[in-house]
Amino acid sequence: MSTATEAEPATREELIARAQAMIPTLRERSGETYRQRQIPPETVEEFKAAGFIRSVQSTRFGGMGHDLEVVGDVAMQIARGCGSTGWMSAFWPIHQFQVGWFSERAQEEYFAKSPDTVSSTVNAFLSGEREDVPGGVRVSGTWNFSSGIDHAEWALVQTRNELCLIPAEDFSIVDNWEVSGLAGTGSKAIKIDGAFVPDYRIVTLEQQAKADYPDGTEDSPWYKIPRPGVYVMNHFILAPVIGMARGVLDLFDERAQTRRDPQSLQPAKERPGPQLRFAEAAAEIDAAEMFWRRNIARCREWGEKGQAPPPELGAEIRRDITYAAKLTQQATNRLVDGMDSSGLYDVNLIQRQARDVRAGGLQFVLHWEETAMQFSRVHWGLEPQTVLI
Repeated sequence: MSTATEAEPATREELIARAQAMIPTLRERSGETYRQRQIPPETVEEFKAAGFIRSVQSTRFGGMGHDLEVVGDVAMQIARGCGSTGWMSAFWPIHQFQVGWFSERAQEEYFAKSPDTVSSTVNAFLSGEREDVPGGVRVSGTWNFSSGIDHAEWALVQTRNELCLIPAEDFSIVDNWEVSGLAGTGSKAIKIDGAFVPDYRIVTLEQQAKADYPDGTEDSPWYKIPRPGVYVMNHFILAPVIGMARGVLDLFDERAQTRRDPQSLQPAKERPGPQLRFAEAAAEIDAAEMFWRRNIARCREWGEKGQAPPPELGAEIRRDITYAAKLTQQATNRLVDGMDSSGLYDVNLIQRQARDVRAGGLQFVLHWEETAMQFSRVHWGLEPQTVLI
């Protein structure tokens, strides 16, 4: 495979095929990825060489300019081999998409060294402050859940007012990522001490809400959807979770075809328990992916119109995201419940993959109950009680 800087543009189908081809290797590395609590450097380099990281970024900066759907296509495959790696296979290219919100000058700085620049998004503001100063803002504080930060050359840091593009020399990593699931994402905290962020490396929340970005140079419909944090980004948290659940299904499938049921001493694949668990879980995961693809098509359509969806459709889009996530949890739990005591071992791939599904589902934007109630409120003409619709 060619090096990252020599990687040629690939079609959507080629990118998906490259992701599928990596599944066995990523399975083998998943234990080491878990223990290292970060994506192995060789995997990062393979992502660059395959073109995954630059798949949706602007062709002006060495990207392939694909539709955003391809990020989910790739992540759903990569996550079958390793949940943490699948998580970052969605996040890293989506960060490149987000960089497209910024001014031309900011993008030139970001991509100055390589079209495969890697960054981390940092949204969980724990403590600190931001201060308006001449020519920009000064930012201090600590932010949690900085996925992929060990490899990041930049951070996209969310304050209460704006999204700031901040280089690695202006932040330090706080190693607090001791977790039971998605450990390999390395989602540690970062600390910033009085970093100056110039105006041209800032996109305000108001600009995001109106899809009115500096320079406005991107033609993709995905840059024309108001409130992308609500109607775009959540799909690329869901996509790897769907892939992780399908990875559990893959492992259950392989296991059922090679084991004997310990009670009947018959092949497991001939017993009704494994048959029913496999069929229902497969249907749930397929349904989750169908919800995802229908949502992607709807959001793209609204981007082509340059509009946000009307409230009831917006509530339905959010409902479908969280219900799809719920289906992945149900499918995974059903498959794990069909195992025996061998599932207790830390080296067992099914339980490790299942922990990653569970960890992905803990993202608050994937929680079902509140979103379901808000959908009903909007349907019945009541005011929603959330900013996520």
